[in-house]
Amino acid sequence: MTDQLTSRQARVSLAGQPDPVVVREAWCKGCDICVEFCPRGVLSREDQGPVRVSNPSACTHCRMCELLCPDFAITVREGGPVASRTRGKTDAGERGVR
Repeated sequence: MTDQLTSRQARVSLAGQPDPVVVREAWCKGCDICVEFCPRGVLSREDQGPVRVSNPSACTHCRMCELLCPDFAITVREGGPVASRTRGKTDAGERGVR
């Protein structure tokens, strides 16, 4: 099974960069967990529709939305400030455990 993104999901922000967060609208049930827990207000939802990326430039790539989504409808793209700092490190390595 191939999971293809729609043009809205794969859209490019005004800065010419891909949006940092991808929401698979068909999977989103609109529970608002991601909207409520996003520390930067990147996501929003109007009426009964799916979640939208409304403020992509505020995203810090903390992945809170991706981790809390019960439907796995959200993916945070690689390359953000938090993602690039932690990539390749393990919890044990960060604590100094060998």
